[in-house]
Amino acid sequence: MRTNELITPAGTGDLMYEQCEIREQMAQKLRRVLEQRGYREVKTPTLEFSDVFDRSSGSFPGEEMYKLIDSRGRLLVVRPDCTVPIARMTATRLKNERKPLRLYYHQNVMRVAPEMRGQRSEMTQVGAEVMGVSSYLSDLEVIATAARCLGELCGEDFTLELCHIGFFKALMGALTATEREKEELREVIESKSFAALGDLLEPFGESPAAAALRALPRLFGGKEVLEQAESLFENPETRQVLDYLSRLLDDLEALGLGDRITLDLGLVNEAEYYTGVIFRGYRRGAGTAVLSGGRYDTLAGRFGEELPAIGFAVDLDSLAGPLLARHREPEGGKGILLHAEPGYGLKAMECQEKLQKQGELCELSLCGSREESLAYGKGRKRAALWIVGEKIEKKALGEGEGR
Repeated sequence: MRTNELITPAGTGDLMYEQCEIREQMAQKLRRVLEQRGYREVKTPTLEFSDVFDRSSGSFPGEEMYKLIDSRGRLLVVRPDCTVPIARMTATRLKNERKPLRLYYHQNVMRVAPEMRGQRSEMTQVGAEVMGVSSYLSDLEVIATAARCLGELCGEDFTLELCHIGFFKALMGALTATEREKEELREVIESKSFAALGDLLEPFGESPAAAALRALPRLFGGKEVLEQAESLFENPETRQVLDYLSRLLDDLEALGLGDRITLDLGLVNEAEYYTGVIFRGYRRGAGTAVLSGGRYDTLAGRFGEELPAIGFAVDLDSLAGPLLARHREPEGGKGILLHAEPGYGLKAMECQEKLQKQGELCELSLCGSREESLAYGKGRKRAALWIVGEKIEKKALGEGEGR
């Protein structure tokens, strides 16, 4: 009988050495940025009741979630998202806390990846949420924080795309379409499937809303996008949205982010979930988003507490790939390997303690002979081998005798 004890489930994988190191370094950089801006860390359970992610909440379809049953027969899911549980926690456990709350997390999520696409089911995210305030300043500050986070990880090699779901919703409100037709339109606009979009809009003729929806996937670029959008369709709702985006672009430019920001009015993912600004972050040259976020003012209300909110999540796995490709071991090796001669194990461990207190990377060899320790040290790319006996003999690995 064929068994699976030697492999991992589809969409998952083991992480080793530099893979773990780089992810942890990225997480520490993001922690520093967020804590300096007043965010405090929270964690939610890996398992949640399926009710938390009920499809009626507009979050995740059942087929995207891993499910199991607890000892009382209740349906559980492995956390597919961090924002929804944080909304639950804020509306219940943190109900009486002074608002607004600035929260951040560093957690894994599990989503069933589409077969044959090579996508991961298990993802590591660092994210931030501002709960309990709805204002222009909070939107600006969170987007600037997201840009700062990407800057810490990517230098200047990133862009942020902005949208406001209000523009799409205003167009859909002016279209005499069923809910099913509206969802189909949203999906083809999000995927920029121009031919399919034209077919779906054909029954609606040349109405202003239909004409604007046909052009929506092409409305991306700089501030000129706002003028194009205004010429296609204008009512009080869209006017307010376009004015908002114009102000946002001006202020982000004043913060030094002008060349990092673009508009994409076809960014209409999860239209029932988001209520305002939406943004995505990309490492330049990469095809998939490494950051996603937006305003979601109605989510916490589903857990009994009306709390406007905005946040974002950074995908560490997507960012780690390019860093791993450039990762190189330090020239000449790193750290010290201690070999204890017979009877000198305690002395070697005392030496290790002193070196570690000085901040040195110091590993105790468990090999039985000098020759084995020497070969091990070279294989581990240690900078030096210290042989601890009555005296300490020091050898620079790969460079002959030390002092």
